[in-house]
Amino acid sequence: MTTYVNLGEYQNALPPLLALIKLAPRSPTTAFGLAQDCALLHRDQDAVKAFDLVHPDTALGRQFVATGKLAYQSVLDPKLRPQALAAADALRQRSDLGPDSLYNLFMVYLVLDKKDVALNLLDRSCESEPFSCSDFAVNPTYIPLRGNPRFEAMAKKYAATPQSPTSAPSAP
Repeated sequence: MTTYVNLGEYQNALPPLLALIKLAPRSPTTAFGLAQDCALLHRDQDAVKAFDLVHPDTALGRQFVATGKLAYQSVLDPKLRPQALAAADALRQRSDLGPDSLYNLFMVYLVLDKKDVALNLLDRSCESEPFSCSDFAVNPTYIPLRGNPRFEAMAKKYAATPQSPTSAPSAP
């Protein structure tokens, strides 16, 4: 599914994303992935509904689902934006956010067009899991950040380093 998204084949990414939600119905991250894909397809109402498909079993997970849903609802109804920002800010104050949570919160702030805060969260997420941040050049999530000097520096920092080919032994 990541390959489909990175290739811009958002419609083809939907079936695997829906299957993933069935496999991980308690994961807020699966809802964020589906919501992002729906948003890329300009299906904002479906992006909101993505959060109804998961049922986290922790208070933090439920808070993320509610905040993600509210962020995408604010795209449809801008009057909800202050409420969505307040919910995101409450999450950001938590000290128990791991890399996945930081990335989900990054997504919330990106949806809310708070790029500076989003970049702070992205950098924190990438610091702990740099391998997950090697697709900045192709992942459409980052389109709104491209051209931002801070993002471009992060892209260089986390870019996959190409391996030099090993030379074959010479024949005698």
